[in-house]
Amino acid sequence: MTAPAAPVITAHNDGFGNINIRWTAVAGATSYRLDTDFTAVTGLTGTSYVYTPTLDAEPVVLALSAFNAGAEQSAYSNQRKVFMTGQTQHRLTTSDPFGAYDRRDY
Repeated sequence: MTAPAAPVITAHNDGFGNINIRWTAVAGATSYRLDTDFTAVTGLTGTSYVYTPTLDAEPVVLALSAFNAGAEQSAYSNQRKVFMTGQTQHRLTTSDPFGAYDRRDY
């Protein structure tokens, strides 16, 4: 088997202490793994997940990888940095195929 391709993710602060994460479906992927600064969430399926950080950390850095039926892991997705404080929430993007710096207010 060949390891799946890396997914592409988007992530933003929902204003209620959660981070909404969405990603592109990857052909051949049976599950996904979300890695953050503090934890890993394994066994994800579908194309979205709501992550609730347990520590007050600024920013929260996220990346996702895909796994196939043979447990082969893809490269990591683009990396997202999400700030959890402030009147407006910002999404900062690094290693993003859509631009080196992407800021959007929600």
